[in-house]
Amino acid sequence: MRRHTLLLLALAILAAVPLALARPRILDPRYSVPLPLLPGQLLNVTLIDVENATIGGVWITAPGVNYTLKLLNVTAQGDTVVLTLRVPEEVRAGLYDVYVRVGDEVLGEPRSVWLLSAWPSRLLIMHITDVHIDIVTEGVHSTTYFETAMGLLNTLPADLAVITGDCVDVGSDLGALKVFSQVTNRARKPTFIIPGNHDHSQTDSESFSKLYYGRYVGPPYWYRVIGPFLIAGLDLGMEGYPDSQQLKWLEGVLSRHRDKVKIILMHHPFFRYGVFGEINGSWKSIEDLSNVIYSSWAEHMDAAQEFLRIVEENGVRLVLSGHVHGDGVVLYNGVTWFVTTTTTCAGVREGDYRGFRLIEVREDGSVKIYGIPGRDPLKEFSSFNIEEALIRTIPDPELRANTALVRLGRGLGIEPQRIHVYMYLNGTVPADRYALYGNLSLVEGYSLTPYGDLYLANVTLRVQPGVEIQVTASCYKDEWGPEVRLLFYTPRKPVAGRDSVTLYVKAVDEGWGIKEVKVSYTANATRGEVNALRVSPTTYRAVLPPINATALHITVKAVDLAGNTSVEEGEISYVQPAKPQEEQAPSEQAPPPSKPEEARPPVPTSLILAIAVVALVVAALVVVLTRRRK
Repeated sequence: MRRHTLLLLALAILAAVPLALARPRILDPRYSVPLPLLPGQLLNVTLIDVENATIGGVWITAPGVNYTLKLLNVTAQGDTVVLTLRVPEEVRAGLYDVYVRVGDEVLGEPRSVWLLSAWPSRLLIMHITDVHIDIVTEGVHSTTYFETAMGLLNTLPADLAVITGDCVDVGSDLGALKVFSQVTNRARKPTFIIPGNHDHSQTDSESFSKLYYGRYVGPPYWYRVIGPFLIAGLDLGMEGYPDSQQLKWLEGVLSRHRDKVKIILMHHPFFRYGVFGEINGSWKSIEDLSNVIYSSWAEHMDAAQEFLRIVEENGVRLVLSGHVHGDGVVLYNGVTWFVTTTTTCAGVREGDYRGFRLIEVREDGSVKIYGIPGRDPLKEFSSFNIEEALIRTIPDPELRANTALVRLGRGLGIEPQRIHVYMYLNGTVPADRYALYGNLSLVEGYSLTPYGDLYLANVTLRVQPGVEIQVTASCYKDEWGPEVRLLFYTPRKPVAGRDSVTLYVKAVDEGWGIKEVKVSYTANATRGEVNALRVSPTTYRAVLPPINATALHITVKAVDLAGNTSVEEGEISYVQPAKPQEEQAPSEQAPPPSKPEEARPPVPTSLILAIAVVALVVAALVVVLTRRRK
């Protein structure tokens, strides 16, 4: 009897492991799939991992406004709870965060409820794709391009943005997922997002939905109705095509909304990279299209045929894709636009560039693609060139200061006369203590609006093409210089004229933040300067070219956003190359850490708890087995 009791106890503890790891959260709506509503309509909020907790209230918040919602019904559906609420008639149009008090805990989801005063008769969509957070290409962080894209979304006349996958470079990279979420939620317009194959990498189906993409971004496939429009997002997984279950789901959604203008988002394009023009065909003879269909579809022709049948029979007007890091536009049968947009943030082929599109869809089903003036989207690469733009905001750690850096070049393809930059500031500081610093002659407007425990600063800037503008909103003046220190370089004994040298530098600023770190070097008549790339919050890396010298003098200069500077100097000694008849030993390399000077993150409490629970289970099973042998 006692053995049975111990065994039951062990099984009970084992069953409790998932509950120990699970945390209540809002499952729908999400910032990646905001719910469009009109004043007075019903709002359904779905919670997961909530058990026997009292709902203490639900409210929505946007800059300057806060509304409490009336709870009409609570319905349990499996492991979820659905709250049905009424949106007030007097609510102001805008993009809202939703909050739910569950017991003693408050659950929140930013930018997840999109309230409109009336349904739109047209949508202007900003198409962003292949973000690949946390990679560096040609010396630029993908995050910098993504910040710029969100900044452009805030200022361009787009109604919303869609992001068609590869949000991060590695799907299990929690740090990158958090950065993607943080940057996306700086946008003050709705964002509709689907995953790409990179978002699935190094995950399985369960961890993808519960630990990684599903937790930090949202559902893999979904649909939303926006008045006369329907947007459906697909998940093509690692292989680049939808399974039969998802195709059946898609057909059901489209058939239930036959009167809507239908838009589909998916990561892998149906047509290959670089395919442009008008193409006629039929799903019944799909083999005739095999030379222009993208490989992931061509290798699964049954899925391709079924997808094309659904598109044709339901009159889909627009299909937006990415993945191939280049443009392609096909008008299929004069009805459906298949639009593939170049990567916004990652690597490109020689001659291509990073970019985004603006696409207008009207309630009559007409589609218009905007891009570089003078270029025909049906014939050539035409996306707007994001490499010609920079919009970044750099806060200090306590949000007591936030700096905007803005530069728009003529090659962008759009020349706005002014832009709006949004920055978040610490709401515990009295508003009248904040002031603007920087290029104030270009500031045309400035406001601070309460937003929860923050302020939202809205700065309107007059743009001068090619000129970098810097404006800081701060409650203090930054009058002290940054700290800069040369950590190490590798190889430790570089060979003159043969080895490049990689330096790692620590740069920290207690004020507004670091703007740039540069390394200059001199040796006899050789002089040069290189920019150091940030590789962690406090660490920068610079690469010096091979230099034929016995010693090299280096100067590391850190400049903060207030213009304060600090300098550290050092020497690099080179060894001379061996003579041809001598055996030449390879340079002594010091393997650099992947993220120097970056402290390891603390082990999550949930993981510690799970390990402890598993240990208890093992101990209990050992006791049971030992007693059984006796």
